[in-house]
Amino acid sequence: MGRRHRRLQGRERKIPRHPQAAESDFWIAFSTQQKGDNAGAIPLFDAFIKANGNSTLIPPALYYLGAAQITAGKKDEGAATLVTLAEKYPDSPAAPSTYFIRSSSRRRRRRLTRSTR
Repeated sequence: MGRRHRRLQGRERKIPRHPQAAESDFWIAFSTQQKGDNAGAIPLFDAFIKANGNSTLIPPALYYLGAAQITAGKKDEGAATLVTLAEKYPDSPAAPSTYFIRSSSRRRRRRLTRSTR
C-alpha cells in the first residue's frame, strides 16, 4: 500500500456527503434496473431506501424495487414491496401504477393454489 493511499484511507468517512448524493444513488439504482440488471438493482434500491427514509424519491424507489424484484423472479417480495408503496404513500404518483401489478400477482397466486389442490 502506497504512502499516499494510507494517508487518504478512512477520510471518506470524515467528509460529509453532498446533499445530492442521495439523488445520485437513486439514479444509479434506476439506471441499473433500466439497463436490464434487475438483480443488481435490488440491493441498490434497498440501500437507497434504508439510507434516505425522508426522501421524496422513496415512492418511485419502492415502485422500481418492486418491479425489479418481480422481474428477477422474486414475485412475492415484489408484490409485498408494491403493497408497502400503496399503503405508505397512497397519494404518490407511483401508487396507482401498483394496482394492476398487485392484482396480476394475486390472480397468479390463486391459479397456482387451485392447480395444486
